[in-house]
Amino acid sequence: GTCDSFSKEEPCVFDCDAKAHCECCFEESQATKKKQEIMTTLEWWTNEEKIDRERHGWFRDRRPFAPIVGDDTMIAGVLYTHSQETLKMTVLFPPLYPIEGREAKVYLIGLESKGIVGEKTCNIEEGTWHCLVRFDSIPHSEAYIYEVQYAPNGDGTPF
Repeated sequence: GTCDSFSKEEPCVFDCDAKAHCECCFEESQATKKKQEIMTTLEWWTNEEKIDRERHGWFRDRRPFAPIVGDDTMIAGVLYTHSQETLKMTVLFPPLYPIEGREAKVYLIGLESKGIVGEKTCNIEEGTWHCLVRFDSIPHSEAYIYEVQYAPNGDGTPF
């Protein structure tokens, strides 16, 4: 049969006997993978492929040097873990235009000491649009806040 003859709810089982079903699942997964690659890599800003504007508009409709649509920042999110006096952070960005900067600064500020206890510059990876930061010797005995600064135009003026 064709891919249309299989239920979308039917799980894709790659060791199944229904070879056509497996091929359809593979075709669908490859199409999804290609769509994701087109949306965030190569010349993503020129992509004319049909995409889900409602879901991806937060970065697809963003203009160069402008914040994420509906927000006032270029930083999409921050993930961190603090374990054994090591703080690791991942800073997430929307896909950036080629003319936008590729560096961010992360400041770690102690709440009790009221000062900067760490400062790092990280490079934003193209395609995955994130940067990684690691701070060592950060004791658990103090509470911290962090600040991420990003200057899309490279002049040092942060968002």
